[in-house]
Amino acid sequence: MTSEREYASLAWVIGAFCGIGVVLVILLVQKLTGQTKNKFDERQVAARGVAYKWGFFSMMIYEAAYSLLLAAGIRFADEFTGPILGIFAGVAVFGSVAAAKDAYTALDENPRSRWLWPLLGVLWLFIGIMKVLGGEAVRDGALTLDSMRLFLGAAFLIIGLVDLIHRRRSRGSDGDSE
Repeated sequence: MTSEREYASLAWVIGAFCGIGVVLVILLVQKLTGQTKNKFDERQVAARGVAYKWGFFSMMIYEAAYSLLLAAGIRFADEFTGPILGIFAGVAVFGSVAAAKDAYTALDENPRSRWLWPLLGVLWLFIGIMKVLGGEAVRDGALTLDSMRLFLGAAFLIIGLVDLIHRRRSRGSDGDSE
């Protein structure tokens, strides 16, 4: 039983390192090919700064609350899952604030790429629900690594929905002004 948990933890660590490696390769290729970074106007840069602030403070508040609960002997997640959930909260807040302020996607970014986040959100949410129904998401009264899929899906879906709502409202207000 313990070895199964160790393999699951090892798989997540390997996956995280592979993800970091892929991002580094993409950044290296962009640097070597001379591709420019995404272009954000001054308003978007300022709005992204606000979004980073809200995301950072959300993550810090979560991590402080998590630490206080642990100090009080209240454990709702295992030692790996608990802190990672704070990162998901910070990402969801950052993405939502940036999307609401029209600063989530760059000016030169393909608008079709906006569908990636809600699509991934639905996929991860579905997998997370399957893990919950299968009894793998909670073990000994604490959230496990398998529950993170549910929260990752929720974070991506929230970002995608906020972006979708903002774009629909923006289209409606643009049409009214003409």
